[in-house]
Amino acid sequence: MKNNKYMATCARLTTVLLVIFTTGCMSFSDRHFRPVKDSLAQQMPDIRLDKEMAFSANSGLINLVDILGGNEVDLDDLNRVRIAVYKVVPANQSKRFNDVVFEMALLATNSELTWERIVRVREETEQLWIFAGLHEAEQRLEVLSIFTLERDELVLINVDGDLGSLLQHAMAPVRGRRGVYRAG
Repeated sequence: MKNNKYMATCARLTTVLLVIFTTGCMSFSDRHFRPVKDSLAQQMPDIRLDKEMAFSANSGLINLVDILGGNEVDLDDLNRVRIAVYKVVPANQSKRFNDVVFEMALLATNSELTWERIVRVREETEQLWIFAGLHEAEQRLEVLSIFTLERDELVLINVDGDLGSLLQHAMAPVRGRRGVYRAG
């Protein structure tokens, strides 16, 4: 009987600690993206961005996911992942954001980093930009910011941390294979 009470108390305590731990490590606010949103609105006054969803996970939650996920990927160097989705009003209007719009928005969030566009895709129904935030003094990739725009939706994703080791892990399967293409 005592053992059952002990187990029940441990289970409750674990649940309470897990709830406290995870809720302290995540947020549903788009506060981080407000400078980006404000900068976009200032540069493009004919559109309005209405928040549909926002989520932020700090290192505590990322480490928990890392532990639960096994040794598939080492996420220890990630500090934060933020995502926000905005409805673009008016919808179905031709919106062609250029790199400068996003660069100015990123400088508003962190002027200490050098921002460089590393990917841009422009298709009829979708546009995508990926910017790297480089800490030049430490020669480190610190932030990846991803912007994707469809007809009526803008998605912002921001990944903070020392991303060098994560990129090394991602590139490991193709190391030594540059320029080698095989059909089949």
